[in-house]
Amino acid sequence: MGSGKEKKQKKPLPLGPNKVKRKQQNLKKMKINSKSNENSKTKSKMKNSEKNMVSFPTAAEQLKYFHEQYQSANRVQLSSIELESFTETCMLELNRNQAQNSSPLADHMKVAFGPSWKESLCEKELDGKMDPGHPSLLVISLSALRSLDLLRELRPLTSECRAAKIFSKHMKVEEQISSLKNRVNIASGTPSRE
Repeated sequence: MGSGKEKKQKKPLPLGPNKVKRKQQNLKKMKINSKSNENSKTKSKMKNSEKNMVSFPTAAEQLKYFHEQYQSANRVQLSSIELESFTETCMLELNRNQAQNSSPLADHMKVAFGPSWKESLCEKELDGKMDPGHPSLLVISLSALRSLDLLRELRPLTSECRAAKIFSKHMKVEEQISSLKNRVNIASGTPSRE
């Protein structure tokens, strides 16, 4: 007994000459449809890859993004005076000719500092322009391992420039204070210690 609705079992129909032909036609249609779907998928992938090309933000776009992220993270609304302290000249437009991966990071830094990169990054003393403990280049990443990877990518620069590691969990504060009393050109670390 039950709800009064009995499930009717469908009896398989015997294969007749028409049914065999319909099955063959359906199989052909399915093959044709799958081929056209594959073609449309490859076309859409090509269009998507063209759309996903790396677009380089301008200095104005970078500045706007920085302001938005800073205000969002700190839950504050910056005044116009505070917003004026960072200008478009504070932002660096990336070199469009170089590949955007970490291997030419040292090359990007050379471009960022201009033709006098060696003077600003590698000089031991900058005639009162730079106090000890104020690096010219500060690399911040979320993990100590990534920070070390980025520091390795800057090895062409760090062979001539003094680099410091600044980690919140892995190094004592006293050790880092003593190392930052000297001139440090490049510092790399995690956000909670900077």
